[in-house]
Amino acid sequence: MGAFLMKKHFLSLGLMACSWFGFTAAAQSVPGPDAPALARQVCVTCHGPGGRTDSGQFPSLAGQSEAYLLAQLKAYRDHSRANLNAQRFMWGVASWLEEADLPKLAAYYAAQPPAPARATPRSADQQAAYERGQTLYRAGEPARGVLACAACHGAQAQGLGAIPRLAGQNARYLAQQLGVFKGHDRADGAAMGGEAGPLTPEQVHDLALYLQAQ
Repeated sequence: MGAFLMKKHFLSLGLMACSWFGFTAAAQSVPGPDAPALARQVCVTCHGPGGRTDSGQFPSLAGQSEAYLLAQLKAYRDHSRANLNAQRFMWGVASWLEEADLPKLAAYYAAQPPAPARATPRSADQQAAYERGQTLYRAGEPARGVLACAACHGAQAQGLGAIPRLAGQNARYLAQQLGVFKGHDRADGAAMGGEAGPLTPEQVHDLALYLQAQ
């Protein structure tokens, strides 16, 4: 009984944290084998129905790489993903989940249809930023040590295996995570720390704008 109450307490803390950013939820008991029910009860508040959200604070999970999702859930559980938002929102929730729940959730969200590409830029300035982001994504900037993102994330930013899908992700969230990598605040993202390090603020903005329109 004590262990159950402690787990429920951790889940409540995670969901309360979401409410600080305009979300509300109540902690609930999670059924064992039903991944959709588990997702609705534990994840939907922040990540949206079916793993599709317009929030710039939290990522969309729909269509994300199953291997990547599973790796991240495990990183939340063992605290190897320790950036501030991971600690605020995911450590408690992940510790409350059973080990067997992790692959179920990863498989469920990987099987959901990704959110459609967000609207492409309309103003001349946005179009110019989009085109710069496209060039940077496809070719990088070798003279400054910026490698082409497409080399790992795929020509369509679809991801591969443990490398995440970036296409259609909210630009604000993408820019936030690039900042986390630049600051070396994700131990699980050591490789990305080196890749993101040379990016200028303008390049971060341009990449994020381009990727959310894919």
